[in-house]
Amino acid sequence: MTEDFMKRSLSIWLTRTFEDLGPPSNLYNLADGEFLNKAMSSISPSRFTMLRVHKDVGDESKARIDNLNFLLKSLIVFYEEVMNSMLVTRLPDIRLLGQQPQSFASTGVLEALITLMLGVAFQCENKTMYIEEVQQLPEDIQKELMTTIQELTETNRIVVSTYIDTDGMEKSEVGELCNELLGSLQSVVLERNELHEKYIRATQERDDYLDAQVRPYKFCNFDILGCPILSLELSPHLPPFPLWLKGASAFHQYCYSEYGNFLMMQILIDFTYIILDRYVKI
Repeated sequence: MTEDFMKRSLSIWLTRTFEDLGPPSNLYNLADGEFLNKAMSSISPSRFTMLRVHKDVGDESKARIDNLNFLLKSLIVFYEEVMNSMLVTRLPDIRLLGQQPQSFASTGVLEALITLMLGVAFQCENKTMYIEEVQQLPEDIQKELMTTIQELTETNRIVVSTYIDTDGMEKSEVGELCNELLGSLQSVVLERNELHEKYIRATQERDDYLDAQVRPYKFCNFDILGCPILSLELSPHLPPFPLWLKGASAFHQYCYSEYGNFLMMQILIDFTYIILDRYVKI
């Protein structure tokens, strides 16, 4: 249940560790991204900033998405440049979290973000302090958090190092092949990240367009991207139907194109990782 989210181990770690920053008391306010960015700027001030973070977001979904997108991009850069790692897990759907912060699906998105934040805390320059903070939490919470950390550091389901240590390998060509494969995977991950950002921008532009131009139309359903499917009941004061449909079609084509490319990149990442996991001991 969403009302129990603040009682979960990751939420407890976040709110207690950064208690001096005034943590939100509920899921809705936590999901606006402001406090999450504050926490990251406290963990690593040199890498995270509040300059582009919206304050007092309230019910503005676009500001929420901007805050969450800024956080995710900063996390990705930290993992790549500081931890020499790639995020191979599916990126959190920040648009869903920004638009439906209290939905059940959004709790999983928020947990994924906080998990990445926990990984940064345990690898930053002040990691000893954050490890000690965890040791002050109840034992059951500690166990759950350590399980999460182990999944981040000891498996390759979420994060993969950009370098494979081939020392001691019997077949050097296997190590060479792995490094080549990881190089290709790194390129795909970078392209995936760019497509994810394009998708967020495209859907926000679509929403702005619909809010400004299409509100008087009546809709009977919504497609997979949330684009409205028009009913035939049109206002006589609006432009001719084909004129609007042409514009809507352009938005559909752009959104579907960017989202389709993004999904194809994620499928390629998943497939490449299956090959690594099955045939190579990383």
